[in-house]
Amino acid sequence: MRSRILQLARMVVALAAALAFEHAVVHRRMIAPVLAAGLPVPAWAWGTLFIPELVACFLSGWRIRGAAELAAYTSCAAALRAFATFGLGWPGPPLAGGRTSALGMVAQVAVFAIGYLLTFALARSSARTPGPEPARHGRG
Repeated sequence: MRSRILQLARMVVALAAALAFEHAVVHRRMIAPVLAAGLPVPAWAWGTLFIPELVACFLSGWRIRGAAELAAYTSCAAALRAFATFGLGWPGPPLAGGRTSALGMVAQVAVFAIGYLLTFALARSSARTPGPEPARHGRG
């Protein structure tokens, strides 16, 4: 049980690092200047924005073993994303220049929760069933 909680904590740290990278590097240096110039953002730039997040979730998802863990990982990831997006103001002001409504926030969190659920489920289904662990001590 303790190792499962530690793995969940590792996912939260990895996802937080991915979100910080997305904000500091991709959004502020690649997307925001294009938006400020009034130009359309290329699709590859929007894709690049979410790649670190997907990688963190996919790598963490390999360790998920049951439906309860899948729900816990999805809930923690969606809560962290909601906090980063709305609590801290990442990735910045709304793109349209106005405030996001409460219904809009709920819709965004729901979309991200579904995305996290699918990513974790895909990673979980692609993981190999672990075999016996090699002995950590002794000879041979």
